[in-house]
This record gives sequence, structure tokens and C-alpha cells, in this order.
Amino acid sequence: LHCQSSALAGMSGAVLMGVSAQEVLAATRLLRAPAREWPNIVSGAQILGAKVAKIENDKAAARAKAK
Repeated sequence: LHCQSSALAGMSGAVLMGVSAQEVLAATRLLRAPAREWPNIVSGAQILGAKVAKIENDKAAARAKAK
């Protein structure tokens, strides 16, 4: 299972926003993780999603600036 990153699209292109808590929680439930671990799993996945979103957004900004 994997969670889809949220994105906002505008006139200058798409901006990645990270992973929503609902998606992570749904995947956590499908994988039958113990309920006591859900908060740590959700927050960890959101932190990682935010880091990936920043890296990808920085790459896109660099490409746009190079043009």
C-alpha cells in the first residue's frame, strides 16, 4: 500500500503538499497496525511526506528559475 501526495495546481504549476492524515490512517488500518501505534505512524508518515514535498517543490522551483 502507498499513500498519494496531495497537490495544489495553479497558474504556475503544481505544488506538492504532503500526505493527508486520512490516507495514512486508512493504510494503517488496512495493514492492521495496533491502534496504539496509529498516532506515531500518522505523524511519521506526514513528516516524511512533507520532507519529500519540499525536496520536489525545490527541484521544480530550480527548474523554473533555470528557464
